Amino acid sequence: MKAAVLKEPRHITIEERPLPAPGSSEVVIQVMYVGYCGTDVMVWAGNYRARYPVVPGHEFVGKVLSVGSAVEGVRAGDIVAPEASYPCGACAMCSSGLEEYCRNRVSLGRMRDGAMAEYVVVPAKIAHRVDERIDPRDAQSLVGVACAVRAVAKSSIATGTKVAIIGSGHSALLLLQVARAAGADGIAILGGSRKSHLALARHLGADLVVGYSDPDTDRLLGGFTRSGFDVVFEASGQPESLNKAIALVRPGGVVTVFSTYREAVDHMQGQELYYKEITIRGSKSGTGGYEAAIDLLASGKVQVGPMITHEVTLEEVRRGFELAESRDESVFRVIMRVVT
Repeated sequence: MKAAVLKEPRHITIEERPLPAPGSSEVVIQVMYVGYCGTDVMVWAGNYRARYPVVPGHEFVGKVLSVGSAVEGVRAGDIVAPEASYPCGACAMCSSGLEEYCRNRVSLGRMRDGAMAEYVVVPAKIAHRVDERIDPRDAQSLVGVACAVRAVAKSSIATGTKVAIIGSGHSALLLLQVARAAGADGIAILGGSRKSHLALARHLGADLVVGYSDPDTDRLLGGFTRSGFDVVFEASGQPESLNKAIALVRPGGVVTVFSTYREAVDHMQGQELYYKEITIRGSKSGTGGYEAAIDLLASGKVQVGPMITHEVTLEEVRRGFELAESRDESVFRVIMRVVT
């Protein structure tokens, strides 16, 4: 089989490897589509912990080729979208039922070979069967939708909740749609400088879309909700945006951090924790959100198709990374088509 192997940051080659065989509790998946996630781009650039050489890619969908002897519930021929990582099952967190906080989690595409290959082996327990109503091209984003589901659930969004989302990338626009499905009534996107991203946010249902550097930003946001937002998601990946989130949230509201920061958050407005009695929480995975994510995709309440702007092949893996890390106006979600 062919596999894209990241030898070290920015050094990737296509290699021939033996077709893998499943362990007793594993499945072999013929990869159909892989999404280029922001984390993949950081691994590509050497800005995120990884065990090189590694086959990158962790957001994907494919067809089960074979299953291990102890596998139940998944059969050859099933279309599945696996979780991005899985716990060790033996540490203190796992023993306490807090597997999502396992310090030894195995991450596909970072600590174990991922999906930018014709075939990949994963534990059967993380492979979710995809509803037949979902286009496999869209199912590659299941991990992202599940992460948004968990973040929205942790933020207690209900009918009538006013929400602000800082960021206008893939994660931010999934949050937009999941929050709407949960009942949020009044969602503002505070995005970056790329007008195409802001236009896509409007297309996907944002009630207010403003640019972060727009001189009228504060006036527009203040006119949208005078008392502040009930929930603010920080999904831009920019440390300085956390203070903006704290400023936007109403007294007693919730700020949910949905970003991975490469740098420290400087001069955090910590006094607002006292004066506004706000809650700041993080949300980092899709644990517990996969079944709901499948339902949202199947029902059409979450749309992935409009976000996909570029499609590459396995042989074009480098071009995919270069597109995904570019700041080009035309680029939003880049996916790889492996076998269809």
